[in-house]
Amino acid sequence: MVQDGRFSVEISADGMLARGTFVPAVGEGHALTIDDVDYELRAAGVLQGISKEAIEKALQVCNGEHKVVRDMLLARGVPGRPAIPEVLIFHPKIQAMDPVFLPPEKFVHLKKGDSGNWIYPENAVALGIPLPEKTGLQAVEDNETVDFRESHGLFIIHEGQLMAAHRNAVEGIAGQSVRGEYVAFKTLETSAMEIGQNIELREEKVWATKNGRFAWDSHRFWVEEVLELDQINYKTGNIHFPGSLVLKSGIKDGFKIWVGGNIDAAGVIDAYEIYCGGNLTATGGIIGRGKGLIRSRGGLTTRFAEHCDIEALGPIMVENTSLNSLIYTLDTIKTSEKGKIVGGHAQARAGMELFQAGNAAGVHTEISVGENYVMHRKLDFAKDKYQTIFVAVQRLEERVKSSNEPSLVQQYQRLNEEAQRYQTMMVEILSEINDFEDATLTVHGTIYPGVVVEICRVPLTITKEMKGVRFSLDKEIGKIVVENLSAMKAAKDEADKAEKSAAKAETHKP
Repeated sequence: MVQDGRFSVEISADGMLARGTFVPAVGEGHALTIDDVDYELRAAGVLQGISKEAIEKALQVCNGEHKVVRDMLLARGVPGRPAIPEVLIFHPKIQAMDPVFLPPEKFVHLKKGDSGNWIYPENAVALGIPLPEKTGLQAVEDNETVDFRESHGLFIIHEGQLMAAHRNAVEGIAGQSVRGEYVAFKTLETSAMEIGQNIELREEKVWATKNGRFAWDSHRFWVEEVLELDQINYKTGNIHFPGSLVLKSGIKDGFKIWVGGNIDAAGVIDAYEIYCGGNLTATGGIIGRGKGLIRSRGGLTTRFAEHCDIEALGPIMVENTSLNSLIYTLDTIKTSEKGKIVGGHAQARAGMELFQAGNAAGVHTEISVGENYVMHRKLDFAKDKYQTIFVAVQRLEERVKSSNEPSLVQQYQRLNEEAQRYQTMMVEILSEINDFEDATLTVHGTIYPGVVVEICRVPLTITKEMKGVRFSLDKEIGKIVVENLSAMKAAKDEADKAEKSAAKAETHKP
């Protein structure tokens, strides 16, 4: 059987691609030549974008190896460029949060599925389309360790941060098919998102004017200064937010919270590590499980506090009970009419007003007023460092006396300088401590044996049950004085009565 080599060409429906099929000769038939292929291409109208390299490669396989070469891409048209209207180009992280923030040239590649969700093409990365960020609840690859508490979908915006920039319109360029025909360009659609609160457009750029959380809906985006969540858990992860936080429920155990503003939690707070730049309100109460730490630069109000450490610069209000907790403030500590502090240590520089201290079981409870806990901590730290260095200096001194080794002498001098630095620090701290010697402890209900009261580091151990008393410091003798509230009230009423009588007598003088 004798048959000449054959070639056929097929052009895509849009005219942008031409593919050929090469069939080798049989027997003594004539082999395909490049002229044969060129003739057929011209006959089919293929004039542009022809690849001679692809034709030569196909002919080599077809004629040299006597194999059929199918669907070899031989010609490619020029696709041109679509017209793109003026648009905002968003921060890459914002683009990854929702497809509506993608620029038109990337957005055009996405489609919505039957469920209404956007479908990302398999070549999304190659197309420059950012995929949604992983959350802690997604599958973890082998040997990959993830702290699920650090995985969340919050995008925090800071004041003055650049969020998006204006891009001018891009003119379209017509394409050309393999037949040499011009193909009209398309105009891509844009998703016009309006600018909301705490954002401004300046110099064709979008800037944040406040700290907060990036938020958006189908047609607008903005910055929220207050973060509102149902609860802090693995869905939200650890929170680091510059504004205020409002929780409809509470905080699960094990999460770190840093909030620059206020925290208002309607549920119970399982405290692990919480920092609040404003005031903290725990309507449901605080549970620390022996390891919880809460710091507030403002005040703190809670229904109860159990087995936790609380530090505040502002006033602290415990509505019900503080149980085995460490509570410190530079302001005051107060309880409600039935509130009590049982176990642990409570310290308030400006004074304390409680209903009950300790309990009938004699649980050891420490109550301290008048001290600046921040400065005293700094002082204790400086003292510890000084003592450690002083011991090291004494030990080194003997070696220096018996040896003039330069390295020992240098070490000895360095430690002496370090000790002097901490000694100076202690002097400076002592001049700034400014303990409040007029601070008092008032107990409207009962204070039980087992309680130790301290005012400006002057202690008093309670050995018998007392009701309705006030503790103050007699600065002249350096001891704590206990006064009965009823007697104080009676004396005040008597003094007021005498003052009114004297005033009345003065007005009736002739």
